[in-house]
Amino acid sequence: MFLPPLQLAPLSLESMSLPVKVIHNLVRSTRDIVQRGWYVAPSQQKVIFRDAQDAACACTAAASHLAKPRYRRTYDATSIMVHNQTALAVGHAWQQRGYRVAVVNPTPLRLCHPSLIRSVAEQNILMRSSGLAECIFKSGSYALNQRTEPVVVPQLPILRTHDGDLLDTPWNCDVITLTDNAFDQDIYAQRHELVLQWVQTVVYAVQHVGANIVVLTVGNDVNATILVRLIYDALIRVKLHAIAAINIAVTDLSYERSVLLPFQQRFDGLTITNC
Repeated sequence: MFLPPLQLAPLSLESMSLPVKVIHNLVRSTRDIVQRGWYVAPSQQKVIFRDAQDAACACTAAASHLAKPRYRRTYDATSIMVHNQTALAVGHAWQQRGYRVAVVNPTPLRLCHPSLIRSVAEQNILMRSSGLAECIFKSGSYALNQRTEPVVVPQLPILRTHDGDLLDTPWNCDVITLTDNAFDQDIYAQRHELVLQWVQTVVYAVQHVGANIVVLTVGNDVNATILVRLIYDALIRVKLHAIAAINIAVTDLSYERSVLLPFQQRFDGLTITNC
C-alpha cells in the first residue's frame, strides 16, 4: 500500500525561541486548563475536553496491560521519513490525514511527574502542551519507573501548537513513554545496543496500542553521524509489523542543519519491508 509523502514547512527560529518565562507561564496555564477540563480557543469558542482527558488517564497503563486491537490496518512496507519539525506538528499532520499516531515522549518516565514539568518544558513541547504528566501520575504508572516496560497514554488530547498557541480543536495521539532516553549522547556513545533495544520497545508498544504512524524526536544536541547509523541498523533488524511510517522529527535550527542533513540523506525515501 503506497503512503504519500508528508509535505511540511521547516521549523523557523522565531517559533522555537520562546523566553523561559513564557514557557513557564505556558506550563502553569496548561496545568490549570487540564485540571479545569476546558479552555477558550482563539476562535472564542469554549472547548471542553474533560471526557477525552479523563479517558486517556483511565486507560494509561504499561504496554502489556493494553488489549491488542482486534483490527489494525497493515502496510506492505514501512516508510521512513524525516522532517525539520517538531513531533507535535508532524503528528498533527498525520492525524489530520486520518492515521492513528503514536508520539514517543523524549523525556524518560522518572521525569514525568507533574511537579517536574517546568524543568523539562524547554525541551519537551509535548509535556507543556497536554496533560501527559497528569495521566502518568494519576494512573500510578509513575511508580513503574524502575521497570523496563513502556507506559502508554492512549489518545491523549493535545491542546497547543509547538509555539504555545491553543488549538481551536484538540487532536489526539497515543503517547509512549520509556524508562530511558536512548538518544542521550552519553548513553548511546558507550552502549550502542541500547538504541536497538529502544526501537524494539517502541515497536512493542505501538503493536499494543494499534497506531499506524510513529513519530520520534531528535534534538540538535546529538552526534548525528553515529546516531543515524545506529537507528538505521536498528530499523533494518527489528520487525516493524506493518507500521505505515516512522517519522523522525529533527528539531535542528542551526544554519548548517548539521543534524538534519545526515538524517535526510540516510532516511528520506527509505522503505523497509521487514514486516
